[in-house]
Amino acid sequence: MEVAELTADLNERLRTFRSRLFPRQVLLELHDTRMIGQHLLNGQPGALCVDLPLPALTCKAGLPTEIEALADLIGELMLRENLNNAHVQASLPEEAVQWRVIDWQASPPPDEAVTALRELDPDLGLPYPLSEATIDLQPLPSAPGKLLLAATAREVVDAWIEVFDQAGLSLDRLASPQSCRLAALQEELAEISPDSLVLLLCPEGTLGRPFMAIRAGVPLFERTLVEKGERFVPEITRCISFLRREFADTDGIRLLLEGPLEEQQALEASLGLPAERLTVMPYASLVMKGLAMPEPAP
Repeated sequence: MEVAELTADLNERLRTFRSRLFPRQVLLELHDTRMIGQHLLNGQPGALCVDLPLPALTCKAGLPTEIEALADLIGELMLRENLNNAHVQASLPEEAVQWRVIDWQASPPPDEAVTALRELDPDLGLPYPLSEATIDLQPLPSAPGKLLLAATAREVVDAWIEVFDQAGLSLDRLASPQSCRLAALQEELAEISPDSLVLLLCPEGTLGRPFMAIRAGVPLFERTLVEKGERFVPEITRCISFLRREFADTDGIRLLLEGPLEEQQALEASLGLPAERLTVMPYASLVMKGLAMPEPAP
Protein backbone atom coordinates (compact mmCIF):
# COMPACT_ATOMS: atom_id res chain seq x y z
CA MET A 1 0.00 0.00 0.00
CA GLU A 2 1.37 3.42 -0.96
CA VAL A 3 1.83 6.20 1.61
CA ALA A 4 -1.10 8.23 0.23
CA GLU A 5 -3.41 5.22 0.46
CA LEU A 6 -2.15 4.44 3.96
CA THR A 7 -2.77 8.03 5.08
CA ALA A 8 -6.27 8.03 3.60
CA ASP A 9 -7.07 4.72 5.29
CA LEU A 10 -5.76 6.01 8.63
CA ASN A 11 -7.77 9.23 8.36
CA GLU A 12 -10.94 7.26 7.60
CA ARG A 13 -10.33 5.03 10.63
CA LEU A 14 -9.79 8.12 12.80
CA ARG A 15 -13.01 9.71 11.52
CA THR A 16 -14.92 6.53 12.31
CA PHE A 17 -13.35 6.34 15.78
CA ARG A 18 -14.13 10.02 16.52
CA SER A 19 -17.72 9.67 15.30
CA ARG A 20 -18.27 6.75 17.67
CA LEU A 21 -16.51 8.38 20.61
CA PHE A 22 -17.95 11.88 20.04
CA PRO A 23 -21.16 11.44 18.03
CA ARG A 24 -22.32 14.51 16.14
CA GLN A 25 -25.76 15.80 17.02
CA VAL A 26 -28.08 17.59 14.62
CA LEU A 27 -31.31 19.47 15.27
CA LEU A 28 -33.74 19.36 12.34
CA GLU A 29 -37.00 21.26 11.89
CA LEU A 30 -39.13 19.48 9.29
CA HIS A 31 -41.73 21.05 7.03
CA ASP A 32 -43.59 19.81 3.97
CA THR A 33 -41.46 21.90 1.60
CA ARG A 34 -38.36 22.71 3.64
CA MET A 35 -35.95 21.37 6.23
CA ILE A 36 -33.69 23.56 8.37
CA GLY A 37 -31.17 22.49 10.98
CA GLN A 38 -28.04 23.15 12.97
CA HIS A 39 -25.54 20.93 14.72
CA LEU A 40 -24.69 20.73 18.41
CA LEU A 41 -21.08 20.56 19.54
CA ASN A 42 -20.58 19.78 23.22
CA GLY A 43 -24.19 20.82 23.75
CA GLN A 44 -23.68 24.22 22.12
CA PRO A 45 -25.48 25.15 18.87
CA GLY A 46 -23.42 25.89 15.81
CA ALA A 47 -24.35 27.95 12.78
CA LEU A 48 -27.32 27.02 10.61
CA CYS A 49 -25.92 24.21 8.47
CA VAL A 50 -29.08 22.88 6.81
CA ASP A 51 -31.54 24.90 4.77
CA LEU A 52 -32.89 22.51 2.19
CA PRO A 53 -35.96 22.97 -0.02
CA LEU A 54 -37.78 19.66 -0.38
CA PRO A 55 -39.07 18.69 -3.84
CA ALA A 56 -42.80 19.15 -4.33
CA LEU A 57 -45.01 16.20 -3.38
CA THR A 58 -42.28 14.33 -1.49
CA CYS A 59 -44.08 15.22 1.73
CA LYS A 60 -47.79 15.99 2.11
CA ALA A 61 -49.53 17.12 5.31
CA GLY A 62 -46.44 16.01 7.23
CA LEU A 63 -46.38 12.51 5.71
CA PRO A 64 -43.35 11.53 3.60
CA THR A 65 -44.77 10.21 0.33
CA GLU A 66 -41.44 9.54 -1.40
CA ILE A 67 -39.39 7.88 1.32
CA GLU A 68 -36.47 6.73 -0.82
CA ALA A 69 -36.09 10.09 -2.57
CA LEU A 70 -36.18 11.98 0.74
CA ALA A 71 -33.70 9.56 2.32
CA ASP A 72 -31.27 9.99 -0.57
CA LEU A 73 -31.58 13.77 -0.45
CA ILE A 74 -31.04 13.98 3.31
CA GLY A 75 -28.24 11.40 3.26
CA GLU A 76 -26.34 13.25 0.53
CA LEU A 77 -26.74 16.55 2.36
CA MET A 78 -25.44 15.13 5.63
CA LEU A 79 -22.49 13.54 3.84
CA ARG A 80 -21.65 16.87 2.19
CA GLU A 81 -21.82 18.62 5.57
CA ASN A 82 -19.68 15.90 7.18
CA LEU A 83 -22.65 14.96 9.36
CA ASN A 84 -23.02 11.37 8.22
CA ASN A 85 -23.62 8.99 11.13
CA ALA A 86 -25.00 11.94 13.08
CA HIS A 87 -27.55 11.56 15.84
CA VAL A 88 -30.68 13.50 14.91
CA GLN A 89 -33.33 15.19 17.00
CA ALA A 90 -36.15 16.34 14.74
CA SER A 91 -39.47 18.12 15.00
CA LEU A 92 -42.39 16.83 12.97
CA PRO A 93 -44.07 19.08 10.40
CA GLU A 94 -46.60 21.34 12.13
CA GLU A 95 -49.58 20.10 10.15
CA ALA A 96 -48.94 16.46 11.17
CA VAL A 97 -49.44 17.09 14.90
CA GLN A 98 -52.58 17.58 16.99
CA TRP A 99 -52.26 18.77 20.58
CA ARG A 100 -54.61 18.82 23.55
CA VAL A 101 -54.30 19.81 27.22
CA ILE A 102 -55.38 16.88 29.41
CA ASP A 103 -56.72 17.27 32.96
CA TRP A 104 -55.16 14.32 34.74
CA GLN A 105 -56.86 13.58 38.08
CA ALA A 106 -54.08 11.29 39.28
CA SER A 107 -51.34 13.37 40.88
CA PRO A 108 -48.60 12.87 40.02
CA PRO A 109 -49.37 11.27 36.63
CA PRO A 110 -48.57 7.57 36.50
CA ASP A 111 -45.36 6.40 34.84
CA GLU A 112 -47.45 4.66 32.23
CA ALA A 113 -49.66 7.66 31.47
CA VAL A 114 -49.85 6.90 27.75
CA THR A 115 -51.00 3.32 28.42
CA ALA A 116 -53.57 4.57 30.93
CA LEU A 117 -54.86 7.14 28.45
CA ARG A 118 -55.25 4.51 25.74
CA GLU A 119 -57.23 2.34 28.14
CA LEU A 120 -59.54 5.23 29.00
CA ASP A 121 -59.85 6.10 25.28
CA PRO A 122 -61.50 9.52 25.77
CA ASP A 123 -62.98 11.38 22.82
CA LEU A 124 -60.39 14.10 22.14
CA GLY A 125 -61.72 15.18 18.77
CA LEU A 126 -58.69 13.83 16.92
CA PRO A 127 -58.94 12.96 13.21
CA TYR A 128 -57.92 9.37 14.08
CA PRO A 129 -58.53 7.03 17.03
CA LEU A 130 -55.95 6.89 19.81
CA SER A 131 -55.25 3.28 18.82
CA GLU A 132 -53.83 4.56 15.51
CA ALA A 133 -51.83 7.44 17.00
CA THR A 134 -48.35 7.93 18.38
CA ILE A 135 -48.79 9.84 21.63
CA ASP A 136 -46.43 12.04 23.61
CA LEU A 137 -47.47 13.28 27.06
CA GLN A 138 -45.51 15.97 28.88
CA PRO A 139 -46.31 17.56 32.25
CA LEU A 140 -46.96 21.31 32.24
CA PRO A 141 -44.64 22.57 35.02
CA SER A 142 -46.79 25.59 35.87
CA ALA A 143 -50.05 23.62 35.98
CA PRO A 144 -49.97 20.55 38.25
CA GLY A 145 -52.45 17.93 37.14
CA LYS A 146 -52.35 19.00 33.50
CA LEU A 147 -50.51 17.27 30.68
CA LEU A 148 -49.75 18.43 27.16
CA LEU A 149 -50.69 15.71 24.70
CA ALA A 150 -49.19 15.70 21.21
CA ALA A 151 -50.66 13.11 18.86
CA THR A 152 -49.55 12.09 15.38
CA ALA A 153 -50.87 9.41 13.04
CA ARG A 154 -48.65 6.36 13.48
CA GLU A 155 -48.04 6.11 9.74
CA VAL A 156 -46.42 9.57 9.78
CA VAL A 157 -43.99 8.64 12.55
CA ASP A 158 -43.18 5.27 10.95
CA ALA A 159 -42.51 6.96 7.60
CA TRP A 160 -40.06 9.50 9.07
CA ILE A 161 -38.27 6.76 11.01
CA GLU A 162 -37.85 4.89 7.72
CA VAL A 163 -36.57 8.04 5.98
CA PHE A 164 -33.80 8.59 8.53
CA ASP A 165 -32.99 4.89 8.69
CA GLN A 166 -32.47 4.76 4.91
CA ALA A 167 -30.44 7.97 5.12
CA GLY A 168 -28.04 6.21 7.52
CA LEU A 169 -28.79 8.54 10.44
CA SER A 170 -29.64 7.72 14.05
CA LEU A 171 -32.98 9.30 14.90
CA ASP A 172 -32.96 9.87 18.66
CA ARG A 173 -36.15 11.91 18.92
CA LEU A 174 -39.22 13.01 16.98
CA ALA A 175 -41.02 15.84 18.76
CA SER A 176 -43.98 18.09 18.13
CA PRO A 177 -43.07 21.70 17.24
CA GLN A 178 -45.73 22.96 19.66
CA SER A 179 -44.11 21.12 22.59
CA CYS A 180 -40.68 22.41 21.56
CA ARG A 181 -41.83 26.03 21.42
CA LEU A 182 -43.49 25.77 24.80
CA ALA A 183 -40.35 24.26 26.35
CA ALA A 184 -38.19 27.01 24.81
CA LEU A 185 -40.44 29.70 26.29
CA GLN A 186 -40.36 28.48 29.89
CA GLU A 187 -37.97 31.17 31.16
CA GLU A 188 -39.92 34.00 29.51
CA LEU A 189 -43.27 32.64 30.72
CA ALA A 190 -41.99 32.33 34.29
CA GLU A 191 -41.42 36.11 34.38
CA ILE A 192 -44.91 36.97 33.11
CA SER A 193 -47.93 37.21 35.41
CA PRO A 194 -49.91 33.94 35.32
CA ASP A 195 -53.05 36.05 34.81
CA SER A 196 -51.70 37.56 31.58
CA LEU A 197 -52.61 36.21 28.16
CA VAL A 198 -49.45 35.55 26.14
CA LEU A 199 -49.76 35.60 22.36
CA LEU A 200 -46.92 34.01 20.38
CA LEU A 201 -46.53 34.73 16.68
CA CYS A 202 -43.97 32.72 14.73
CA PRO A 203 -42.35 33.34 11.33
CA GLU A 204 -44.10 32.00 8.27
CA GLY A 205 -43.98 28.23 7.81
CA THR A 206 -45.26 25.98 5.05
CA LEU A 207 -48.91 26.96 5.43
CA GLY A 208 -48.69 30.33 7.20
CA ARG A 209 -47.69 31.86 10.51
CA PRO A 210 -48.29 29.72 13.60
CA PHE A 211 -50.11 31.70 16.30
CA MET A 212 -50.56 30.43 19.87
CA ALA A 213 -52.25 31.79 23.00
CA ILE A 214 -50.85 30.77 26.41
CA ARG A 215 -51.85 31.58 29.98
CA ALA A 216 -50.03 30.46 33.13
CA GLY A 217 -47.85 28.23 30.96
CA VAL A 218 -50.86 26.38 29.50
CA PRO A 219 -51.57 26.62 25.75
CA LEU A 220 -55.17 27.63 25.12
CA PHE A 221 -55.49 28.22 21.40
CA GLU A 222 -53.56 27.67 18.18
CA ARG A 223 -54.17 28.74 14.61
CA THR A 224 -52.13 29.15 11.45
CA LEU A 225 -52.59 32.66 10.03
CA VAL A 226 -52.50 32.63 6.24
CA GLU A 227 -53.12 36.24 5.24
CA LYS A 228 -50.27 38.62 4.41
CA GLY A 229 -49.71 42.34 4.06
CA GLU A 230 -52.78 44.54 4.54
CA ARG A 231 -55.05 41.51 5.07
CA PHE A 232 -52.91 40.08 7.87
CA VAL A 233 -53.67 42.73 10.50
CA PRO A 234 -57.49 42.31 10.32
CA GLU A 235 -57.07 38.51 10.50
CA ILE A 236 -54.97 38.50 13.65
CA THR A 237 -57.05 41.31 15.16
CA ARG A 238 -60.16 39.11 14.83
CA CYS A 239 -58.32 36.25 16.56
CA ILE A 240 -57.23 38.50 19.44
CA SER A 241 -60.73 39.99 19.79
CA PHE A 242 -62.08 36.44 20.12
CA LEU A 243 -59.47 35.62 22.77
CA ARG A 244 -60.25 38.79 24.71
CA ARG A 245 -63.92 37.80 24.83
CA GLU A 246 -63.21 34.15 25.60
CA PHE A 247 -60.71 34.93 28.39
CA ALA A 248 -62.10 38.20 29.72
CA ASP A 249 -60.63 37.55 33.18
CA THR A 250 -57.04 37.94 31.97
CA ASP A 251 -54.84 40.65 33.43
CA GLY A 252 -53.37 42.21 30.28
CA ILE A 253 -51.98 40.80 27.04
CA ARG A 254 -48.37 40.25 25.94
CA LEU A 255 -47.59 39.83 22.24
CA LEU A 256 -44.33 37.94 21.57
CA LEU A 257 -42.70 37.71 18.14
CA GLU A 258 -40.28 34.91 17.38
CA GLY A 259 -38.84 36.77 14.40
CA PRO A 260 -39.17 39.96 12.34
CA LEU A 261 -42.66 40.87 11.19
CA GLU A 262 -43.22 43.14 8.22
CA GLU A 263 -46.64 44.19 9.54
CA GLN A 264 -45.43 44.86 13.10
CA GLN A 265 -46.02 48.61 13.12
CA ALA A 266 -49.52 48.32 11.66
CA LEU A 267 -50.37 45.48 14.05
CA GLU A 268 -49.22 47.47 17.10
CA ALA A 269 -51.30 50.46 15.97
CA SER A 270 -54.39 48.28 15.44
CA LEU A 271 -54.11 46.53 18.80
CA GLY A 272 -52.79 49.41 20.87
CA LEU A 273 -50.27 46.87 22.10
CA PRO A 274 -46.45 46.78 21.77
CA ALA A 275 -44.90 43.67 20.27
CA GLU A 276 -41.86 42.13 21.97
CA ARG A 277 -39.12 40.36 20.01
CA LEU A 278 -37.88 37.15 21.59
CA THR A 279 -34.17 36.38 21.75
CA VAL A 280 -33.78 33.03 20.00
CA MET A 281 -30.13 33.10 18.92
CA PRO A 282 -27.83 31.20 18.94
CA TYR A 283 -30.62 28.82 17.93
CA ALA A 284 -32.20 29.19 14.52
CA SER A 285 -35.74 28.94 15.91
CA LEU A 286 -37.74 28.34 19.08
CA VAL A 287 -38.41 24.82 17.84
CA MET A 288 -34.71 23.99 17.65
CA LYS A 289 -34.07 25.60 21.03
CA GLY A 290 -36.76 23.35 22.50
CA LEU A 291 -35.34 20.31 20.72
CA ALA A 292 -31.95 20.93 22.35
CA MET A 293 -33.44 21.00 25.84
CA PRO A 294 -33.56 17.78 27.89
CA GLU A 295 -36.86 16.01 27.44
CA PRO A 296 -38.81 15.91 30.74
CA ALA A 297 -40.08 12.57 31.91
CA PRO A 298 -43.87 12.25 32.27
